[in-house]
Formats: sequence, structure tokens, C-alpha cells
Amino acid sequence: MIITIIFALFILTIVDFVYNGIIVPSIHLNLRYKLFELRDRIRHLMIDGNKMATDKQYEYLHDGVNNALLLVTRLDLATLFYFYNRLKHDEILQKRIEKRIGILEECKSIEFQKLRMEIAIVLRRSFIANLGLWVFIAPFAIPFLWPIEKKGRISKDVSCVPEEDLAHIQMNCAFSH
Repeated sequence: MIITIIFALFILTIVDFVYNGIIVPSIHLNLRYKLFELRDRIRHLMIDGNKMATDKQYEYLHDGVNNALLLVTRLDLATLFYFYNRLKHDEILQKRIEKRIGILEECKSIEFQKLRMEIAIVLRRSFIANLGLWVFIAPFAIPFLWPIEKKGRISKDVSCVPEEDLAHIQMNCAFSH
């Protein structure tokens, strides 16, 4: 019995090492490259003088990509729970995020909204990758996260956090890496 437990833990250790040491860094690199590509597309639209969005909308979308770049390696359950706990108790942060989301949603350009959606998809993929072996525990968290994500709130809220608040959230996350 003890030998079986030790063997199972040894196998689990190897799987964890392979996943977190080899696979996840490759996924993070791929997601970062995708975000760099999205940021370049946003910059080209701004430089080309495309007036499909206001300067403020471009700025907030650009900030969203930069936020996503900062969170690719850190977006996990602990960070999300800390973020939503802070959001629940900080009305000023709520208003700032809602204002940013409102400004971004005012833009009727399909290409602009497509860029926002692509950022959200990258954030979702990084969240899934960062779950690691917790993916076996995640089904128990889905009932709590599904109503939020169904509206696209996780990716919208996280990508719309002002940079100074995002730095504060990262520094104060109880389970930071």
C-alpha cells in the first residue's frame, strides 16, 4: 500500500514537472507571441489613422493587451478570486473598470471588437494552461465561474483593469508565484 502511494506520487511529480516545466512555458510563449501580434495590429490601426475608434478607445485596448501580457503567466484561480474579492469591495475600482468597458463597447467597429475578443480568448487560454494539474479540481470551481464568464466578464474585467490597480492586485495576491 505504501509503495503504491509512493509510486503514484512519483508519477504525479514527473507529470507535474513535464507539464509545468516544459509544456506550460511553451504555451505561455505562444500566447505572448499572439498578444504581441494583436498589439502590433492595434498600433498599425492607430498609426494608419484609422478613425474607426477614438484615441481613448485605442488607448484602453492597447492597455488591455499590455495587461494580458502581464497576466499570461499569473492568471489562475487564486488571482481571479483575489481580483473579484477586491472588485466586490472596491467601488472606485468597479466604476473605473465599468467606465473603461463602456468606452470600449461604444466602438461599433467590427475589427475593433474582434481584437477585444481575441485578447479575451488569449486570457482564457492562459487561465486554462495555468490551472495545470488543478484542472482536476477546476470542475468544482466551474459553478462559481460559469455565470461570470458566460457574460464574458472575466476576460473583459481583467483586461480593463487600470495598470496601477493591476500592479496592486498582482503584488497583493495571497497566492502569488
